[in-house]
Amino acid sequence: MRRREAEEDTSVIQLVSVFIVRHNDRYLTYKRTRRLPEARLHGCYSISFGGHLNPKDISPLLNISDPTLGGPLLTRELGEELRLRTGELADMSYRGLLYDNSRPVSQQHLGIAYDVILRTGEFEIGERGFLMDPKFETLQQISDRIGDFENWSQMIFRAEQAGKANVQSGD
Repeated sequence: MRRREAEEDTSVIQLVSVFIVRHNDRYLTYKRTRRLPEARLHGCYSISFGGHLNPKDISPLLNISDPTLGGPLLTRELGEELRLRTGELADMSYRGLLYDNSRPVSQQHLGIAYDVILRTGEFEIGERGFLMDPKFETLQQISDRIGDFENWSQMIFRAEQAGKANVQSGD
């Protein structure tokens, strides 16, 4: 099914790659421009990169918890969003699935999420004109303007905050 048709058919759930990119304790964020096809996200900030997966992409991801099986696909997907120097990617690990049924548009998307750790934080945006104001931010900086972020980013932020609290309390 073509993506345009899938966006209009609420009975279809589309798979989306989700990359949470970090360097040290800072998260790479950006603002979505009006050039993106998803009008509902124009002007929103995001804490994740990624995009819609095609049917041919599914086979390498059948075991989504092992990024080595889907490595070439994941590298390609991430490379569409970010241009990284050779050796810049320190680690990529499966994070989980991301789904939100609180909004009609979110009900149509299922995110396959990965943590991406960079060695130095050097990057270039791959989709120039679609993403602007990229920067590494701490959880506190994100918290200070969490209302500017789209709903999946808010969910990721809450999970990150909970994870940090569990680490600090020794849980």
